[in-house]
Amino acid sequence: PGINGAPIPEPNPDYDLAEVAIAPVFLNNVFTNEFVPSTPNIGHGTYFGVVGGLNGSWKWYNIQTEDNPDQKIGNFRGLFEIVPKPEKRAVYATSFVYRRCAQPLKSLCPAENKNLNGDAIDRASATVASAEFDSESATAMFRLAADMVLRSGDAATVTPKAWASSSVYVGDTAVEATPTGSSGNYTKWTITIGATAYVVDVPEKEKALGVQAFFSTARTLKAADGSASIKAKYHAEQSATAYEAMVYRAPTQQTKYVQFTGSVKPAEGTDFEGATFAKA
Repeated sequence: PGINGAPIPEPNPDYDLAEVAIAPVFLNNVFTNEFVPSTPNIGHGTYFGVVGGLNGSWKWYNIQTEDNPDQKIGNFRGLFEIVPKPEKRAVYATSFVYRRCAQPLKSLCPAENKNLNGDAIDRASATVASAEFDSESATAMFRLAADMVLRSGDAATVTPKAWASSSVYVGDTAVEATPTGSSGNYTKWTITIGATAYVVDVPEKEKALGVQAFFSTARTLKAADGSASIKAKYHAEQSATAYEAMVYRAPTQQTKYVQFTGSVKPAEGTDFEGATFAKA
């Protein structure tokens, strides 16, 4: 169950693959803006002077005061009135029937459009830029680093990147990160590569974090002279195991929701950053 015990919607391939869809637009509290009409008199010789009409009232005022005895200083002043009138009979939704393109396009239908994204159609695999993985339901959402065509119901394989040991990595190289300060009160982390030391300052709220927790998100470290920088991130040891999956939703050419379907499923904590996402 979902929040407050509500059922979680199941994937619906018929909906994802439908060529024609209906988009309802519910009109709630519809009103019409009406302008105050110009009514200079009501008959019988009465006259109220010029009042604001459809375009309102825009006048020049030159008010005599102690500071402006000769009335040489003035200003413009506008008075505009709009009255919202509720529409009692606007209670139904307006719906638009539209065609959904089956092909991945950069712009418009149909398939022969010259802007057809051929690279996305031909691409057989892409690198995972980021992921959200739920081990309990064996589902994941992947954001790919490149456009790739896979639709609801298509099979795929996801192969996490192998990390030889649990360590901080710069690129594919394991490195040692050294803290400055006492345990629980670290002020800097330093990574030395060759003859260059790269340093990152620790925010106040993160001074108690150890190496694994601090580098669980990618950190940018800079050389002392500011001439160069590196990015470092902690990765736990894991092997490059290929997992079978099925795409159940693909809202964009770089976002894929999958259900792992094989007999062997990823364990909790599996790191999918840098994984290979491929057509089966």
